[in-house]
Amino acid sequence: MNTIASPLLIGLGIWIITESVIELEKNNFRQNERNGVKKFLLWSLAVIFGSIIIEGIGVNTGLIFGQYAYGQNLPPYLSGVPLAIGFAWIGMILSSAAMAQKLFPKIYRSTFWATILLIALFMTIFDLFMEPAVIKLGYW
Repeated sequence: MNTIASPLLIGLGIWIITESVIELEKNNFRQNERNGVKKFLLWSLAVIFGSIIIEGIGVNTGLIFGQYAYGQNLPPYLSGVPLAIGFAWIGMILSSAAMAQKLFPKIYRSTFWATILLIALFMTIFDLFMEPAVIKLGYW
């Protein structure tokens, strides 16, 4: 069993959240915005727990993503879902947003839905490359 993957994913997720908060603090100070960090932290918690709930529904019912199960290489688990998955989602969303913003700034800033679709596209591309590796490593 690979015991280092979960702590690394969780640690990386916390690091990404922390770095995002630091950047928000800098930007909020300049713009005299005080609620940005609170909103981001609430959003982060919603992503972490929401993704675990969605994955739990998927693992336990086969709905949403079809039938699948996680291997035993990502403990601890909540209802069959590794806790690290919530933090992996944070990393994927924020990394995809950063790439979209950097590579396609006009599209990224054009409309809410264009931004969402662009982020989803980058997440899907990442997932296509990641899936074969994580299956071979026994994560799912």
